[in-house]
Amino acid sequence: MLLLHAGHAASPPAATHVQVRSTVSVRIERSVTASRKEWERAPKASRREIVVRDERGNPLLVRLIEYQ
Repeated sequence: MLLLHAGHAASPPAATHVQVRSTVSVRIERSVTASRKEWERAPKASRREIVVRDERGNPLLVRLIEYQ
């Protein structure tokens, strides 16, 4: 019984739920139209494809190259 209590006392406390709120700001310094060649040369970690909808609701594939 004493061994059971010692094991319980040595165990880490239960995790608590923490809620965090943050804000971010983005500044587009220079936007350009990229060519297919630039897309293929950019590192995969910098490339992203998303689908957005135009004003009629039609889906559009948008390719983003993020430079940091």
